[in-house]
Amino acid sequence: MHAQTIPVTEAQIRDALSAAAPAFAGLPITPLAHGGTETRVFRLGDYHQFRTPLLASTAQAFVKQTRWVAWLAPQLPLDVPRAVARGQFATDPPLPWTIQHWIDGTDAAQAMPADQDDVADRLAEFLVALRQISPPDGPPASTRGGPLAPQDDAFRAAIAEGRAKGITGLEPAIAAWEAGLAAQPWRNRPVWLHGDLVPGNLIVRDGHLQAVIDWSFVTVGDPAYDLIPAWFVFDGPARRRFLDHLAPDDATVARARARVAWQCALALPYYIDSNPQMVRLARRGLDAITGDAP
Repeated sequence: MHAQTIPVTEAQIRDALSAAAPAFAGLPITPLAHGGTETRVFRLGDYHQFRTPLLASTAQAFVKQTRWVAWLAPQLPLDVPRAVARGQFATDPPLPWTIQHWIDGTDAAQAMPADQDDVADRLAEFLVALRQISPPDGPPASTRGGPLAPQDDAFRAAIAEGRAKGITGLEPAIAAWEAGLAAQPWRNRPVWLHGDLVPGNLIVRDGHLQAVIDWSFVTVGDPAYDLIPAWFVFDGPARRRFLDHLAPDDATVARARARVAWQCALALPYYIDSNPQMVRLARRGLDAITGDAP
């Protein structure tokens, strides 16, 4: 998936556990097919999971998000996986790892409940709670929490790369991006963002949203990015219900649609030959912003 991915073997994991978390060293280790685009994930026994970053370049962010999530989790109305042990591989460069408790359920990419309204209600409630937490000295606004304009060159380059690879149907992404650039930027206080509220990071059990996982992009900034599930997760009626709960102004909706366009434009050429799940997600996002274009 990434050319710079650092390989990690089961033997390395067992050595790391033996040294830093011996209580877990004898448990079965099962790689998960979909650990995300930033993190490698293994099921560890029946009740835990083992996580480590795919890239050395994200190791520092991995450590920071582990700390922030531990602080945020008790203040949120849905389950959030928290680290119960952590350590570092003896690799060059060294890679951090964590053990988290396992949350039973199925991600919404595999099995979205028929009643999307319930998921929309619970996710909106979760975001209201997250935004109300004051960031005392939270992480600075990242690409996902900052303004759109500094990312314009990367967006245009991704569109050009997509066209060079034969990817069609990008015009709605361009229109949504330009509308977001023209919208008033966020000028209020920064709020906490999960930063990656796509179907694979929403855990559903018994037809209800149970947990929000994979906080690799947690940051503070413009709340627009955490509106992307309106298009990546929900169909039309549930999309409107989700947005009605959060009551964003027109400018924030425009920036959110631009964020969907940005993520789709970058994902399609990057993952077209390596990650079918990300390609399907990008196509879903493009279809959604096309269908509800203002």
